[in-house]
Amino acid sequence: MPIPSDPIAKPDEFPAALARAWNRHCGQSIAALFTEDADFVNVSGLWWQGREAIAKPHDKLLQAAAYGQTTLTPDRTRTRYLTECMAQIMCQFTLSGRMHMDGSPREIQLWMVTALLQRQKAKEWLALNAQFTGITAGSEALIAMGKITRPDHITPRDL
Repeated sequence: MPIPSDPIAKPDEFPAALARAWNRHCGQSIAALFTEDADFVNVSGLWWQGREAIAKPHDKLLQAAAYGQTTLTPDRTRTRYLTECMAQIMCQFTLSGRMHMDGSPREIQLWMVTALLQRQKAKEWLALNAQFTGITAGSEALIAMGKITRPDHITPRDL
């Protein structure tokens, strides 16, 4: 069964393609942006290896009430070509529409995604790996004010 995806003609298209796949709420569409043996580290630090391991938890997550209405939007992006066939992508994304378990809306989340893409024989680009990192709101300001030394030192009283 073919995996639905939008072919990526150049690395700069990866963030928008990832957002479209997420916004379809289809783990198979997300996984199709990756090579068969790709590595994926989610925002919680879980490491998945291979397309199927990437697709299954995304399907489950995106069908759950908390994420079922989410929208992923790419923001600031940087592409760095390492060779003619390899490129690193860094993109900040905004995730909106996430819900609390009681059905009330959650605040938007910011994620930083770093991915390494490789041009394939068919000239399309696929990700060899990606890592999602949650951006802690206000951490830069708290560090500048001397309240914390690292973002992982934030406690509720710091906010």
